[in-house]
Formats: sequence, C-alpha cells, structure tokens
Amino acid sequence: MFLSLLFLSLRVVCVNAAKATCCREPTQLLVLRSYHSTTVVITICNFLLPQKTYPLSWLLPLLGHAHGDTASSRASTDQTQALTRAGNIAGEHLLNWDKESEMIEKIASDVSNKLNATISRDFEDMVGIEAHLRKIQTLLHLDDEDGAMIVGICGPAGIGKTTIARALHSRLSSTFQLSCFMENLRGSCNSGGLDKYGWKLRLQELLLSKILNQNGIKINHLGMMPQRLCYQKVLLILDDVDDLQQLEALANDTNWFGHGSRIIVTTEDQELLEQHDINNIYHVNFPTIEEARTILCRYAFKGSLAPYGVQKLIKRATELCSNLPLGLSVMGSMLRGR
Repeated sequence: MFLSLLFLSLRVVCVNAAKATCCREPTQLLVLRSYHSTTVVITICNFLLPQKTYPLSWLLPLLGHAHGDTASSRASTDQTQALTRAGNIAGEHLLNWDKESEMIEKIASDVSNKLNATISRDFEDMVGIEAHLRKIQTLLHLDDEDGAMIVGICGPAGIGKTTIARALHSRLSSTFQLSCFMENLRGSCNSGGLDKYGWKLRLQELLLSKILNQNGIKINHLGMMPQRLCYQKVLLILDDVDDLQQLEALANDTNWFGHGSRIIVTTEDQELLEQHDINNIYHVNFPTIEEARTILCRYAFKGSLAPYGVQKLIKRATELCSNLPLGLSVMGSMLRGR
C-alpha cells in the first residue's frame, strides 16, 4: 500500500519510477532516474534503522544463503554489502511521522526537487566569487561524511560574506537532503518581547518551517528540532550572526544534524565563532585594486572596463570606497548613466 501511494505521488510530480525487487532479499529498492542520469534510491525495509550508528551484523543471518557453494556465497556477500550501504543512507523513517500521507508527500517533493535541480548561474559574473568558493569548499571537506561540521565566514560589514554564503547555498544545496538559508539573524535575540527560552523556541520553529518547507511548525521544547534533523544530511546557512545565543539555539551541537551535514555561519565577530568552538574559519579579504575597479565598472558601465577618459575617476572612486565591495557597488550604481 505504501509503495502504491508513493508511486502515485511521484507520478503527480512528473517523476517516472521503477521498482526493483528480489524474492530472496529482505529489502526493496526504489530507483528513480531523470534524463540527466541523476539517481535516487529509497530503501524500504522493516529491519533497517535510519542511522549509521546501528551495526548490521545481527541482521546478516536473516539472509540465509551461506550454504557453502560459490554462487550462494557470492550472493550472500553481495546482499551483505547492499544491506551495509542501505544502512548507511540517512533518510526518512515512518516512525518519525504522525501521518504516512505526509511522509509520502515529503518524499515525492524531495525526489522531484533533486531530479529537477539545475546548476545555478546566478553568481557567475561576481568578481572573485570562484576563488572564495574554492577556498571555502576546501574547509568544508565535503567528501567526509563521518559527522557534521560547522564552518565560519568572517569579515567586516559589506565585504561580501552573505553573497558568498548565498553562492555556496545555491551551488551545494542539491547535494544535501535538506537545506536552509537563515538570513538576517542580527538582532533576533532582542525582538518580540520573549524571554530567552521563548525566542530560542521561535528561532527553531522558523528554521524547521523553512528547512522542511512546512509553514507554521510549532514545537514545545528545544529538543524537538534536533530530533527532526539528526538523521538528515543538512546544509544550513546562519547569516549575520551577532549573538552567541543564536548559535546555541540553532546549532549548539553538531550531533543535532545527520552525517555529512554542514553548517555555515557568517559573522563580523571572529571571537563569537571561537567562543562556540568553531575553528574552521574563512576570512574574507578585501579585493585587489584590479578586482575593486572591475566591481565598480560592472555596476557603473555594465562591463569590466571603464570607457576611455574616466580612468582617473574610477581610481579615485575606488580609493574613496576603500575597496569595500558593498561601497563599490553603491558608488558604481550612482555613476551609471552619468
């Protein structure tokens, strides 16, 4: 019944699905392919638990194929490896949902989003963005899925931290089960007239509503968010953090998130990151003189080069902005058409 409803929901979102089964295996694998060869595997099994920390050795005798002959031994080995891989896939479990229909709808939506994901080109024209992204991705260690990791992005106001974080989110989000960009956190601790516990609850409710794409989620204690996310591979951006309590509310422990999760924190305050034991920090440097002039020209003339005769003006304007990207973009916009 579950599979029938799931297939129906997938067809509604225009996803073609094919079920692969084996009569002697205790698992069913649902393999979905898109035209660009993206593959999603959904494992449905009454025995496997949705976390990597549970060993599968107790389950292996259930296979019942160790009869001594080479073919049976090879089949048993193949199934053992398949079960091990299946047990290492973090995902949804019916026990975590109140209604089966809601879980099916969530799976169908996630699959559709994964298969229809395209590479964003929104940030291709940004001066120096590729260099920033390469350096931060080195800090993120994306190939390491043994646990979650928090990385900080630090620099003065207007240096481009939020832009870099948005570009990262745009580029990486499709490789995670869940993703969320929590923007404009500055000052969130002082709004709404709530006590400390109350606004932490509100922040967690906002995060859950955004990351699960379900409006108006309500929770009654601070342990509910970790319970919902601890088996999910999550990409979470916490933008413009200015208070340690924001980190305590939204990412107090990497164990709150599933294996392979990455949390990126942008802030002007390096000490705040260090207080939260965040040691992987990317410091956003000012652009070079040439990069600064290019930024100014992009906004002023919609090109990387200034027209003949205005080089001195561009040099002076760049100096006035102290090579700060935000100032350069504002100055360039003011000069456009003049």
